[in-house]
Amino acid sequence: LEYKPLPGALWRVGNAERDVPGDAAGWMASEDSDVYFAWFDGKLAGQLFIEAYENNLARVRDIRVAMPSRRRGVGVALLAMAEDWARGRNLGGLCTETQDVNAGACQFLTRRGFALCGVDALRYVAESKQLPKAAGLRETALLFYKFFR
Repeated sequence: LEYKPLPGALWRVGNAERDVPGDAAGWMASEDSDVYFAWFDGKLAGQLFIEAYENNLARVRDIRVAMPSRRRGVGVALLAMAEDWARGRNLGGLCTETQDVNAGACQFLTRRGFALCGVDALRYVAESKQLPKAAGLRETALLFYKFFR
């Protein structure tokens, strides 16, 4: 099967300075979280938001790669950075969340050694776009984990 991202999943990069997320400064100021940006051919190609989380884990809060930079190793390099970050803090692994409608993210995480370990069918129910949908059509949160030990 071929993955085709939904319009909401697209991340278009134009002017690199303007496209750096506005909340990155707060993440970089904290001792328990960091932000990493990937550049490819002089353009912003990806980002990783990571934080120390509960149960001796690091949580990848956001990892994304611009469409033109996908399948060029940017995401792999960002996840390697996440692993190094977590290991440097003696954390036992990584966790992250995606949705069942994001097949590309699920496949990417699985290829990088993550395992699907949790499903939350009610996580997004209160969102205005999800509430009116029938139960079987609502987005489901998928929780992925990768342990080091």
